[in-house]
Amino acid sequence: MYPHEYPGALWYDQEEVDAVSKVISNKSPFRYYGVKCDKEVFNFEKELGEYLSTSSLSNKNQHNKVYVTAVNSGTGALEIALDVLGVGSGDEVIVPGFMWISSISAIIRSRAIPVLVDSDQTLGVDPEDLKVKISERTKVIMVVPMLGGSSKIGEIMEKLGQKEMLLELQDLDSQRSNIYKEFYSNI
Repeated sequence: MYPHEYPGALWYDQEEVDAVSKVISNKSPFRYYGVKCDKEVFNFEKELGEYLSTSSLSNKNQHNKVYVTAVNSGTGALEIALDVLGVGSGDEVIVPGFMWISSISAIIRSRAIPVLVDSDQTLGVDPEDLKVKISERTKVIMVVPMLGGSSKIGEIMEKLGQKEMLLELQDLDSQRSNIYKEFYSNI
C-alpha cells in the first residue's frame, strides 16, 4: 500500500494506463511533434484553462480567461513563475522555513535572496513574522502549504496590502485543489 502522503498514486486506474499507452503507441511522447502527435499536452492546457475560466467559482460579473502551462515538475513551475514575476539578482523572496527544497532552489536559480519566515500552526507562513521580514528589497512572498495545511491567506494578503508592489506566489505542488473566498488556490 502507498503512503498516505502520496495520494495521487492511489487514484491511478485504467484511464491513466490507456492515456499513456495511446501516447506510446502513437510514438509521440513529445509536446509538439511525433509520428502521430495528438497534442495531448496542448489539449490538456486548453481544457483546464477553459474549465477554470468558466467554473462556478469564477467572477460571475466577468469572464476571466485563464492560461495554463503544463510543466514537468513543481520546481520548473516555480522557476517559471519567479521569472514571470520579474524576480532577479538582489531581490528578496520570503519563504517559510518549513518548505520543499525546490522552493529555495528556484529562488536561488533566479539569483534572488531567500528570506526565511517562521511557520505557524498551519505549517505555513506566520503572518506576524512576515510583517517583520518584509523589506524594501522584498519582491515576492512565496507561500508553501505543507502536509495539506493551508496558510492564513487572508492575514497574509492584509500584510501584503500594507506594501505596494509585493507579489504573492503559492507553491502548491504538495497540495491538492483548495478554494479560498471562491477562488481556486491550486488545481
